[in-house]
Amino acid sequence: MPKIPTFKSQTTMTSASPNVESNLSINPSDNIYTATKSLTDYVANEYVKEAKLEADNKATLALNELFINQQDGTKGLYSIQAETKTNSKPLEAAAGFDDGVNKLWNYAKTNKLQNFNNFTQKALEKKFYATAGLFKSKALLGSRTEQILETKKITNDVVLKESLALVLNGMEYLPAYKNKIEARLNEESSITEKGVLKEELKTALIFGEIQLGNSLATENPYQLKQDISKFTNLSLDQKSKLLANADATILSQNTTFFTSNMELTQDTTSKDVLEAYEGIINQTFNGDVDKIKRWQELSPSDKSSIITEAKKIRRANTSEISNRNTAILNEQKDNSINKYRDFFNDSKALETLDLLKINKVFGEPKNLYEQEAKSQIVELSTKIGEKEFSNVNNYYKNFNIQKAILSGQVTDHVTPFILDGETEAKSITQRVGDGVSKQEFGFYLNYLLPNIENKTFKKDHQKLYARIESLQTVIEGPSSLKYLDTTLDNRLNNFQSSMIFNFSEGLKKGYNADEMLDPKNKKFIGKEWQTFQPDKDYITKILSEKAAEAADTTDVLLPPPWNPDKYKTVDDWLNSAEYKEYEIKKKAQ
Repeated sequence: MPKIPTFKSQTTMTSASPNVESNLSINPSDNIYTATKSLTDYVANEYVKEAKLEADNKATLALNELFINQQDGTKGLYSIQAETKTNSKPLEAAAGFDDGVNKLWNYAKTNKLQNFNNFTQKALEKKFYATAGLFKSKALLGSRTEQILETKKITNDVVLKESLALVLNGMEYLPAYKNKIEARLNEESSITEKGVLKEELKTALIFGEIQLGNSLATENPYQLKQDISKFTNLSLDQKSKLLANADATILSQNTTFFTSNMELTQDTTSKDVLEAYEGIINQTFNGDVDKIKRWQELSPSDKSSIITEAKKIRRANTSEISNRNTAILNEQKDNSINKYRDFFNDSKALETLDLLKINKVFGEPKNLYEQEAKSQIVELSTKIGEKEFSNVNNYYKNFNIQKAILSGQVTDHVTPFILDGETEAKSITQRVGDGVSKQEFGFYLNYLLPNIENKTFKKDHQKLYARIESLQTVIEGPSSLKYLDTTLDNRLNNFQSSMIFNFSEGLKKGYNADEMLDPKNKKFIGKEWQTFQPDKDYITKILSEKAAEAADTTDVLLPPPWNPDKYKTVDDWLNSAEYKEYEIKKKAQ
């Protein structure tokens, strides 16, 4: 069993009664008020503190409501401060601020203080005016800033106007400009420090001198270079830039002077441009003594720059003259086409051409092209008059001419050209009556040639002619009959005419060119191509006639006779054993 511990008391017994000791002692001579005064003061002080805290809290809440505009329109502290900041007259701004604050406080006393005790009223009044003082300080700072900005605006306006006067009057006005700007700045009440005044004056003087310098660099560069030392407020870098601008102006003026002979006029030719350019390169200037003398005064770098510019002018002028000539030639071509078209339309397809009509339409030629155009129409008239004119249309010749037009090789009806297999160059006009029919000539004058500058027309018709060419062999029929078939030209011409007509009509309706040229498309314009193939009966007749003609010829090796009952097609006949044997014998002969 565990042993219970025992404790031995250390105190001793006494007979005294129990009590609580206290350090509070009351002098028997003191009354109760005197004895409890410290406690009463404590309680009173605590009450005052609590009352003040409560009043302060209520005053703070009431003050917050005075920052914004009131219901009756009385302006709050925010609005009063904002209006004061924008007033560029500080004294007027201060008075306006005080007036606004007083109105606001009077409103508060009437509408905010009725339910407040004295503590709260006093607290609110104290806080309100303390806060208003802070707002006023910031507001007047803004007012003074606005005053400075407005004053600076006036000063800047004076500087701008005086700098304009300086540019207009030149160097002679520079001293007056300096004096007027300095006088204006001295009137500036916002500038109280001499250092600031000096800096503002220097800035204004630099501005004026730069404006004057830039003007002189453009208008009178030599004077600028002469008087550059009078620009006393500019840095070395600023002066250098002005002088560089002056040198650039002088170089530009010299370039204009030395290249004046290269200036284009309405009558300037490529020869004129070349002669003027060579005069500069050779430094002879076509005998201009003044230019020769001034050229010798130039620096090597300026001479090089002028020559470089002369090269540019020559290239530009040559290109312009070329464009002019092209435009003139195109105009001449158009006029010639129109005149030829008049002949074609008014003379029943060239049947009644005569010199009187030709002279009336063409008049006196003004250039070589018009002369050649007139000469060719006279030649055509003579050909018709002397019955040397054939109205038969050679399909292959015309097809190649038309492709040459669409490719850009042939650009008009007057300029001669050579087609594959030809040895002599002829124009379209010169070919009329020799493989080019009257109708085909009209097609050139009225349809192809007037539209060759139209890129869309050109592109679409190149596709058209490619499709016509792809179907050409089908229309021709067997190659062995190509030179026997007297209907070949007509069939090909009719097929081509049909394709061109259908294509033209489709374009008028807004059809797509590719769709019209696609055999698989329902809008394909060549659906009737089979109708232009050679007739089987006609082929049989031709072969029979040729065989009969050959039978009457002695000692001539003849091909096996054509038998439509034996040979289903011409190719069957050409690939038969009889025909192969004939070819072998003919080669051996």
